[in-house]
Amino acid sequence: MNSNSLSKVLFACFSIIILTIAFSTIFNASLLILNLKISGYSIVFAHFLSILTIAFIKEFNRLELILSTLLFYCLIIISYNVSVNTYDVSWDGQWYHQDAIIKLYNAWNPMHSASISNYSVIESEMWIQHYPQASWYLQASLLEITEKIQSTKLINLMLIFGVLFLSYYSLKKLLIIKSNTILFLISICITLNPVVCYQINSFYVDGQSAMLLTSYLLLLILLYKYPSKLIYILLASIFIYVCNIKFTNLIYISIFSFVYFILESIKNKKINFRLIIYYSVLYLITLFYVGYGSYGRNIIEKSHPFYPLMGENNFGNVVKDVNKSANFFDNNRFENFILSNFAYPKYSRQPNNSEFRIPFTKTEYFQYSRTDSEVTGFGAIYSDILLIVLIVSVIPLVYYLLNYKKYYLVLILLITITTSIIINSEMFVARYIPQMWLIPILLLILTFNHKFKSLKTIAVLLFIALITNSYFILERQYKHQKEVNNVIKQEIDYLKTLKQPIQIRNRYLSLERRLIENNISFINNRNNPNADRREFVYTYYENYYFEK
Repeated sequence: MNSNSLSKVLFACFSIIILTIAFSTIFNASLLILNLKISGYSIVFAHFLSILTIAFIKEFNRLELILSTLLFYCLIIISYNVSVNTYDVSWDGQWYHQDAIIKLYNAWNPMHSASISNYSVIESEMWIQHYPQASWYLQASLLEITEKIQSTKLINLMLIFGVLFLSYYSLKKLLIIKSNTILFLISICITLNPVVCYQINSFYVDGQSAMLLTSYLLLLILLYKYPSKLIYILLASIFIYVCNIKFTNLIYISIFSFVYFILESIKNKKINFRLIIYYSVLYLITLFYVGYGSYGRNIIEKSHPFYPLMGENNFGNVVKDVNKSANFFDNNRFENFILSNFAYPKYSRQPNNSEFRIPFTKTEYFQYSRTDSEVTGFGAIYSDILLIVLIVSVIPLVYYLLNYKKYYLVLILLITITTSIIINSEMFVARYIPQMWLIPILLLILTFNHKFKSLKTIAVLLFIALITNSYFILERQYKHQKEVNNVIKQEIDYLKTLKQPIQIRNRYLSLERRLIENNISFINNRNNPNADRREFVYTYYENYYFEK
């Protein structure tokens, strides 16, 4: 198989992944609107519909479609086995993400009813009720099939593979680079966004956002250069899903889409009314069909689509302040952005101050065992690499600005991504602006394409440096996850030795679910006012109390 055929197989596999996710989300939203329970069958049906859709469009030949489908099944097996054997012990992952998934699994319907109060962590209900819910629909559907809550994280790994495949296909189509090794190197660099790396084993959605925003940008460029029905369908699929997993994604996607609309209108020297209709329908489906449980109800009940972050009696400032270091409060967004990216990588939330690190001095990766680094969120040496990239890319950038008619797409892409970053008042938090990872990569692509051979060599070395930065984060995540898994397995084994049913005071449905999956019977004393917590043993990773 030659490289062109391989790239088409990979792109077909990416298409199956994205369409399966989108169709399943739409099917489950339809079930909820009809006041029915989310179903595991929706994913199976969505998967076969995705294959039929791709076959009907005839973008790939029969062999390419068969190979891509087989590859999809192999990736599902790998992703399932990795996910089911790793435990998410992050705060938000246990606090409301898994709780929301379990409630949907237990027949909660966000389209028609409020979420039942979440025991002792009542405040999480606000986020479960009002935040975008598409990832929960998908994972609740997966839970219906696997009966293992941790296995539903497989979506993270599937999207990682998908972005890698799309990146290779896109670069091969768009760049004049003959070396497949270089193309794969750049593709790996695009894929290993640090936000993705430290959220790979969690229920956080910033990693998913990073991968899907990247995919959306790549598909827009492909659509501009090589328009096709499949790309329109893939863009619509990503649009509907990614806007319904995080509020900020709706803003980012809108910016990207608006810039594309302007470019398309300039290219054709007329307004594309079909594109206006296309996006109008997408917004309606996204906000008032799939997203009715959050956007729609927020508008009706709270007078703002982004409640509880915005609108009357919102909690936006509470959320903003959580990630801030003590020395960030009197600064503007740009000052905090610089302080964050050039900080020493450590836990820096208030009342702690962030600590400035002189570039190219000693650093560490210990904090990347967490899923929500508030400073240096793109890696401990990212700022060092970025400085070098900015210096090295000056000559190529000046050259391309002078010859902007030939390279205007890349330049506009850089401006668009920068705009989407600046518009976020919390731009100092990497997981809120994951698209920033693409800026040094785009600059290095421009540098590599320059005629000077020395610049090509430097660009390759800097690509490797970015990948190395992400590797250190993955290594730290692996070590932390190994420790977590060992502790939890020991705790489960110990709980099995206790007299059944055990007495617990559980804060999370996710942890209650873990007992159920391990056949441990229990009585939860969360509502017992006479239960004395001193009579229970506390375990860090489990976050519940069980009888001594």
